[in-house]
Amino acid sequence: MSPGINLNELARRFKVSRATVARILNRNIIYTRPTYRRRADKIRRAALRMGYRPNAAAKAVSTGRFGHVGLLMGTHYERSNFSRELLRGIHDGLSPHRIHYSVWFLDDSELSDQTSLPRFLSEQLMDGLLINYTHELPHHFRAAVKRVAMPAVWLNVKEQGDCVYPDDLQAGRKAVQYLCDLGHRQLAFADFVHGPENPFRAHYSVFDRRQGVEEGMAEMEVKHRFLTVRRALPGPEAIQAAAAFLREPPIPTAVICHAARDAAICHAAAVQLGISVPRDLSLLTFGPDRLNESIFDLTHFIEPNQAMGRMAAERLIACINGEADPEFSRPVPYQLKTGNSTTTPP
Repeated sequence: MSPGINLNELARRFKVSRATVARILNRNIIYTRPTYRRRADKIRRAALRMGYRPNAAAKAVSTGRFGHVGLLMGTHYERSNFSRELLRGIHDGLSPHRIHYSVWFLDDSELSDQTSLPRFLSEQLMDGLLINYTHELPHHFRAAVKRVAMPAVWLNVKEQGDCVYPDDLQAGRKAVQYLCDLGHRQLAFADFVHGPENPFRAHYSVFDRRQGVEEGMAEMEVKHRFLTVRRALPGPEAIQAAAAFLREPPIPTAVICHAARDAAICHAAAVQLGISVPRDLSLLTFGPDRLNESIFDLTHFIEPNQAMGRMAAERLIACINGEADPEFSRPVPYQLKTGNSTTTPP
């Protein structure tokens, strides 16, 4: 039989009703009698061998669902940062429900258009929307999304409504606790990028991560200092600032760095000063599971991108099925990965 076999042809071939074939192929029926189970297996194998494909249009009409969601992103890398782990998490959250997804990249002018954006989204034949645009949102973007009558979940942003985001506040506290458990009592925090003139300063993690560190230091009652910059510093200038910071009393025994780049800068400054990491100075930071910095194996708190993607997808499915609470804001915890950059204080 030629490819493109339909339900009616399968039903005639196995002398059962069309509805029975549909339930078997959709796995909406479970047989306990061995004879019926064997027949169902034969029907599934025959459908696969003969090229059966569900009629998506007919299914959408009968169920009121398209079996499809969208992932909306901007064209600015810093504001729609995306990782393999995040994609894997979204896939893991959607695939058990047999829901497909498409990815759209729209520039800021398209995202802020309150007329064309809702029309574009409504024309995509989807049941819900995942949004990966994290900060410095285009004007009217939120309002335009709300005008679309479909569930939407935001990724990596603290929104008023449905959102899933890494818990940077708690990660900052845990970083302090980890170093204090090693015995450190003179700590510092370093960030060579996010000064007041930095255009990307608005992402919540910049503030939450530092606030968590501040709260942890206050709670543990340790001596501490913060290296702050008025603007993002280029590499050589940042290393000079780090060297001056590390020479100034009280000299820290451990530095919590905002990101891996900041840790690499502190390490370069320590080398210039003859300070050994981790013997004389422990360094700890935050970032993805595999950090790009290859100078040494950094102890860091892993960004929970895969868990965030899975939880966002699962939340979207719950919204589509009408099983979700009206408001949902879920922080996702970081996990510590110990490396060779931390040890007990000298």
